[in-house]
Amino acid sequence: MDSLSFDESEIKKAPADQPGKPPTDQTKSAAAAQPLRSDFRETAFFLPDLRLDEKGEVAFEFEVPDSLTEWQLWALALTDDLRGGTLEPTTLGAAPVSAFSFGM
Repeated sequence: MDSLSFDESEIKKAPADQPGKPPTDQTKSAAAAQPLRSDFRETAFFLPDLRLDEKGEVAFEFEVPDSLTEWQLWALALTDDLRGGTLEPTTLGAAPVSAFSFGM
């Protein structure tokens, strides 16, 4: 595995030609339901016991602290006969953001 990937289909862009709309009761309650970020640790520790599939690939998910930042991932692998490998990709930690504009 050479890199990490993510599903870009979940990214939604707002139309540039449509002005913002005032928030409704529904959007206000949806915003209130979003938990506030509170975990800003600089280090996330994850110690899995991963096994390769028949193609020699592995997939996993993990949670990082709430910081909106780039994370350096250090992956170390060791086989039963003590052959090893490392991987050091970066990934972006992000969370959904709600922003509302109140008319002037």
